[in-house]
Amino acid sequence: MERIQQTELLDAVHIEPRALEENLRDLERLNRLFGGTALLVRTLRPLFADCPAGAPIHILDAGTGSGDTPRALLRWARRRGLDLRITACDLHPQIAAYARRCCAGEPAIQVLQADLTRLPFAPAAFDFAVCSLLLHHLSEAQVCTGFTEL
Repeated sequence: MERIQQTELLDAVHIEPRALEENLRDLERLNRLFGGTALLVRTLRPLFADCPAGAPIHILDAGTGSGDTPRALLRWARRRGLDLRITACDLHPQIAAYARRCCAGEPAIQVLQADLTRLPFAPAAFDFAVCSLLLHHLSEAQVCTGFTEL
């Protein structure tokens, strides 16, 4: 299948704040309604079983958008007594700022502005890395570099 790359609202250098927030809320709703977040939880659940009991589990969420995925993962993990520490990042400064506001008051989530192709973390800094609804914004070369970074 051939990839189709078209510029989207979230690819713009500057996005009108109201349009940005509406778009990110729509993506959050779609993740919830179509099971994107639930699929991620189902995928990670058996992997968490291999983590040492009681030890914090460090997760990187690259291209976090509004931070809905880290918030959902954290809610799920807390119900099961797991200690997640999530670093959420997004390249776009406005999106990172919005995610920071959405995750405010949640000390287990740190939001940074960072580029998937040049992540500012040491190798093996995280137990798991996730990336959802981001890759279609990138060229094939950026996807390959991003996977290497993850």
